[in-house]
Amino acid sequence: MIAEWFRPNEAAKYCGISRRTLYCWFKQGLKFSKIGQVRLVRKSDLDDFLERFSTTENQADQLVEQILDEVMP
Repeated sequence: MIAEWFRPNEAAKYCGISRRTLYCWFKQGLKFSKIGQVRLVRKSDLDDFLERFSTTENQADQLVEQILDEVMP
């Protein structure tokens, strides 16, 4: 199976984020390869990164409720 690779612009578009955010993700541990001056990101690495840091709507609701309970007892 051939891995699908993205250049930064393509990776950002795939994730629906800015290129600047993508470079922040690199600093946060998103894997990439560099060939010369070009960074390449594997699609599977993007998918894994997104899954690790995604929250479900239910988790977000629970967090908001917990914070509101602490602030307004």
